[in-house]
Amino acid sequence: MSQTQIKQQAEQRFLVSLPVRAEWDEERTGRHVVVEGTTENIGPAGAIVQLQQLPAVGSCITISIQGAKGPEVTALAEVLRLVRDVRQPLVSLSVVNARKEWRGNIWKPAGILASQTASKDNESEQE
Repeated sequence: MSQTQIKQQAEQRFLVSLPVRAEWDEERTGRHVVVEGTTENIGPAGAIVQLQQLPAVGSCITISIQGAKGPEVTALAEVLRLVRDVRQPLVSLSVVNARKEWRGNIWKPAGILASQTASKDNESEQE
């Protein structure tokens, strides 16, 4: 296992829901697909996203995510795996390009948002 893989596995994922737009061309039909969804969790190099229509494993798709506290990031992402649950279809994505923008505008702010949400939840429980 490479050092990059070990480092990525050691870095935290944050349970944050941000709006996502995904686009790809279906391999079989060539049809252009555009769907919207939300993130389930965000890691330093990708995310798990809920989408109503799922792309094929191994395909590359374009995703646009509005940063938690910043600009929208558009990146190319590889589909790593799918969860084909009718109630909550999920896709695991690894960002292929724009990794610096992803970490700075999506992952790090998601960590801040997650900690703020946790603090508010703790305050509510103490009341």
